[in-house]
Amino acid sequence: MEMAKEAAIRSLDDLGPEDQIGVIAFDSIADWTVPMQKAEENRESITKAIGMIQPAGGTSILPALRLAVQGMGFGKKPRSLI
Repeated sequence: MEMAKEAAIRSLDDLGPEDQIGVIAFDSIADWTVPMQKAEENRESITKAIGMIQPAGGTSILPALRLAVQGMGFGKKPRSLI
């Protein structure tokens, strides 16, 4: 978990001024830890929110993927990554 959080935080350094980020934490449920937003605008709060993610049980990734596709408007933008 700590390695995943560190990777997510470090990925902020590779995002440009127009790039957006959203983070979904999941176990038996999925929820937005960081709602979709421009990465440049709130780096400190994004980093803090990622750092606060704690393991809590299951690893049900399908609901998290569905939530990501819905939240990103997948396919409506030139490039969307999950």
